[in-house]
Amino acid sequence: MDEVAAFLRDHPPFDTLDEAGLAAVADAAEAERHAAGALILEHPDATAEHVFVVRRGAVELRGDGRLIDVVGEGELFAYASILAESPLGFVA
Repeated sequence: MDEVAAFLRDHPPFDTLDEAGLAAVADAAEAERHAAGALILEHPDATAEHVFVVRRGAVELRGDGRLIDVVGEGELFAYASILAESPLGFVA
């Protein structure tokens, strides 16, 4: 099992996937690195195109200048925008 699949295997919802499903998700994953304080998603009125999984560190989600949530290692963000086909409502 590759490094990405091994990481995902330890975190929901990926921990419920069978080996083929986990391999498909891991193969489709694209790694991004962001410096502390850098904007990852900067348009709260945009609909997300991808789900993000935090591998290391944490990501602050902010709406109207206020802290909404802090997403940590193994946690997802931007998925609700995709599922609802609606704007993010935050910057990350």
